[in-house]
Amino acid sequence: MFTGLANFAWRLDQWMKQHVGRTYTIVLMVGLVASLSANVREVEAQISHAGNLLTITLTVAVDLVLIVNQIAQLHEYRQARLERKAERKARSGSLK
Repeated sequence: MFTGLANFAWRLDQWMKQHVGRTYTIVLMVGLVASLSANVREVEAQISHAGNLLTITLTVAVDLVLIVNQIAQLHEYRQARLERKAERKARSGSLK
């Protein structure tokens, strides 16, 4: 069952990247930043409970890793766009 779910999630992610592109990644990043912000506020409220603090700290760490991933994806979109632009420029230059 997990394999099927993972395959579906991957296909949906690929479809979203292809049809929505950078907007999809930006929406994910905004959601992660909002989640991280909420977790930081939770840490401030629960600072006296060591068990809660560990859970929240791990959650914040995961959120930070996911944000790094989203920023890397934005970089990949930018690189792909620059490569397409360079290819178009090279093709138009060779036609002259």
